[in-house]
Amino acid sequence: MVWESRARLDAGKLPVELEQALLADTRAQQTFHELPPLRQREFARWVAEGRRGEIRERRAAHTVMRLLDSPSEPGRSA
Repeated sequence: MVWESRARLDAGKLPVELEQALLADTRAQQTFHELPPLRQREFARWVAEGRRGEIRERRAAHTVMRLLDSPSEPGRSA
């Protein structure tokens, strides 16, 4: 549920969908952890704000693609 994702985010934890996507790709995970904390929170918040699980999963996958391409702003195309 959305409120659960937001509660995890407020507690300083990543949304489950983002956490799983990062665990699946070590390069993306490393890039994510090298980002400044503010940028990490922006990505995490963008994923957590998805209302349905499938949207959060899609946003998490998009985040991984962006991290592998270039750690740009959440949701922005290159």
